[in-house]
Amino acid sequence: MKLLKLLLPIVLVISTMGHAQETNYNLPPGFQLKPNYQVIDLSFKLEGKDIGKDYLPQHLQVLKDIPDSQLHETSPEYQEYVATGRAVLNSLPEKAKSIYREFELWYIYAFDTELLEKLKSLN
Repeated sequence: MKLLKLLLPIVLVISTMGHAQETNYNLPPGFQLKPNYQVIDLSFKLEGKDIGKDYLPQHLQVLKDIPDSQLHETSPEYQEYVATGRAVLNSLPEKAKSIYREFELWYIYAFDTELLEKLKSLN
């Protein structure tokens, strides 16, 4: 019983850390990940490879589907997320923008900070 009392906190800490690492994304305010959500690794395009299956733009949609003219009607946090994201995506090299479409870049901004850093350093 004493062993169980000692191991339980350790197991809880480890499982919490693992979950935090899995969900270390830059998601827009209000974005809800569905259970068993599968993140698509878009780095294959940078490497010039084919993943063998197609994905639709709606599979990668992270932003709300609202026109810019109505952005002011969203929360200040959401407006800040969009403004910051636009600044980051606009600062990417043209080569990155020629490889990825805009919705793919938003997806990378939200889900793949490692790939985003690689794109920033493209020449």
